[in-house]
Amino acid sequence: MSKKKSFTDIISIWTSQLGAVVVAFITQMLLARSLSVADYGAFMTAFNTAMLLGGIACFGAGPNWLRIIGREGWNGLRWLRPNLILLVVTTVASSILYIILIRFSSTSELTFFISIAFVSVLLTRSFSTPAEAVYQLEENYIRLSFLKFLNHGLKFLVVIIGVLFGFSVISLAFGYVFTSIAMLIWYLFLLRRISTHNIKLVGHGEYSFNAKQSPDVKTAFVFLFPYGATTVFYLIYFQAPIFFVNITLGDESAGIYNVIFTVLNVIFLLPITLYQSYLIPKIHRWSTGERSKVDLLTKVGSKLSIMLGIVIGIPMVFISPFVTSLIFGDEYKLAGIFISFLAVVVPLRLLSNNIGSVLVTEKYIKKKAFYQFYAALLSIGLNFLLMNKIGLVGAIYTLILVELLVALLFVVCLMTDVKVRIDKFNSYVCQYALFFVGTLIIFQSSTSTGILIGSVIFVCSLVIMLLTIVRDKELKEVILRMKEKK
Repeated sequence: MSKKKSFTDIISIWTSQLGAVVVAFITQMLLARSLSVADYGAFMTAFNTAMLLGGIACFGAGPNWLRIIGREGWNGLRWLRPNLILLVVTTVASSILYIILIRFSSTSELTFFISIAFVSVLLTRSFSTPAEAVYQLEENYIRLSFLKFLNHGLKFLVVIIGVLFGFSVISLAFGYVFTSIAMLIWYLFLLRRISTHNIKLVGHGEYSFNAKQSPDVKTAFVFLFPYGATTVFYLIYFQAPIFFVNITLGDESAGIYNVIFTVLNVIFLLPITLYQSYLIPKIHRWSTGERSKVDLLTKVGSKLSIMLGIVIGIPMVFISPFVTSLIFGDEYKLAGIFISFLAVVVPLRLLSNNIGSVLVTEKYIKKKAFYQFYAALLSIGLNFLLMNKIGLVGAIYTLILVELLVALLFVVCLMTDVKVRIDKFNSYVCQYALFFVGTLIIFQSSTSTGILIGSVIFVCSLVIMLLTIVRDKELKEVILRMKEKK
């Protein structure tokens, strides 16, 4: 692949995702402002629970295809039939579980009614990841970018029309149903195309399928399980808390928490998209013969993740309360206060995402699944324990502890199992520790003295960051390589 094409691919992914982020964010803003806090909470609880269980229904189908086909080439297509059968089975099971959860949990009647309509959202979500994998295998990032943008764009269009014509929350829900059906048709078309081998695999030459037999469903499930497990556990500890908040504290608290979730998603989406849409398919290929590229990506990426997270996090601490109230309304001022504290999870998430991209290879995926299993257990236990005692702030503390656990386990795995040593990593840990302490002081203090002390600590963190950059040989090596390629 030429440098020009690689650059074009990255730009197309980021441009479309930036557009998708902006559109999705404005969509949430309009929903929050046009609906009452309780209606917004009911709507988003139903939507996010459908997205959660739809993601679980995927059970790693898309990433698993990237792994198998990256390893076996055209013959990897023999896994498609049993994988698609499993996808249908898990989708049906998730749909039934979704209705049971909503019906027999302590959600409101409004939440239940919207949830029934949003079964369509669950179906669309379950087929989205494997369908998008078709474009990833073809490295057709422009179409992939458009497909991802369209998913958000159609919902935005529904909300715009709803605001202009004063739609009720029920009418908006049915608008989402129509957009889901439209996207589902496209996804099914892509899945039909790959099931008939009508695909152009990049990096594997011309069509050459000579596999004599396909694995059975049981064998496919065993291969798929680690990937499916990582998806399930991640969704449980990051997205499921919206449902936990709703059944524990009610629709209004769920509305506030969803604003927090929306803002964090916006911050995480761009770097995560680079890894999931562009780098992970390449990592599967590099892991078999170009290990040095993976190691360099992991080392430098981990450092950049921490620094970028701190640089993003510091402004979040100061402006989140004001900006959140300005965008979503004064009813969500509490969400802004919590977002300012949750700035501490940004470096953690970017770091764990960078290291996690290496752990998706077959050699380490089981360890990654176990680590995320521990995080899911911690999330479920702490959320119900703390929310029943201290309310919504319990969900905030839980999220921080869970993200800290995942990042710590991933770093330990990187150093002990992958055998990748990160030069001057202690210095980057020190930067983050100072950032964490400064944020905690500002969050707990409402006085100017506390803000001043926190700000001084932030400055110390940034000074250490600059000194480390100057002395870091690995960063210098990357800069030199970039200059040589020019």
